[in-house]
Amino acid sequence: MTKLSLAFIFSFCGSAFAQTPAANMMPDGSRDMYVGLGIGSAPLCDGSDERKTRPVPNIQVQWSNGIFLRNESLGMHLSNEPGIEYGPVLEYERGCNASPSRKLEGARSIDASLEVGGFFNYYLADTLRLSSKLLVSSENDRRRALLSLEARKYAQVAPHHGVSLSVGLTWANQAYAQTRLEFEPFKALASLPASATKTDYSTHSGIKDVHAGVNWNWELSPYWLVTSQAAIYRLTGSIADNPLNNRRSYMTVYTGLAYRF
Repeated sequence: MTKLSLAFIFSFCGSAFAQTPAANMMPDGSRDMYVGLGIGSAPLCDGSDERKTRPVPNIQVQWSNGIFLRNESLGMHLSNEPGIEYGPVLEYERGCNASPSRKLEGARSIDASLEVGGFFNYYLADTLRLSSKLLVSSENDRRRALLSLEARKYAQVAPHHGVSLSVGLTWANQAYAQTRLEFEPFKALASLPASATKTDYSTHSGIKDVHAGVNWNWELSPYWLVTSQAAIYRLTGSIADNPLNNRRSYMTVYTGLAYRF
């Protein structure tokens, strides 16, 4: 699918920076609006033991009409009820290029995709939120669906230091699992048992992963903050059981400097 570029995002938002932010919290539960840049490290693909470290922009903005932009998500708050948030969301999911060695193992390169869906958040308390998000896209003529469920707790642990903890899971339908996570075993039959068949290594719908994360914001001044994130993922089900999968568990990390306005 056509890739969503930052140029498209900023042309959509235009001069709206001058507007007053709405009362709704951002998707991560914060009322902050900021733009920053940092360094992130993550696996090239799910299940890969190869990692990539690269510069990562960190953008979080919301406008008075409810439209928000958070990194690779563009959405809109439609609820005016306290404690409930919902609305449409558009997300860009990165692809990954399999290395030559991974291709020999049966891995394939994955194209980036544009996904559309909706979110629903419910606040059990001011600092405790349950969130859900359903995303659907069409890639390789397959309708793909991804559902995320998460609980997130926020706390001010010290002056100028805020921490949020989260736990969650991600469900994927079979089309998503096959498009983005299934290997091509017949390209790697030399390393597999002679009796191996494609059915032995096919992926199915189900829980894709369970994960836990921590986010730490350090306010250096009223305008500048250091924001850092770390998350651990554990692949499950047929995705994790695939013998060509190099790693069931992996971590993503990010730290950067942001300007708040």
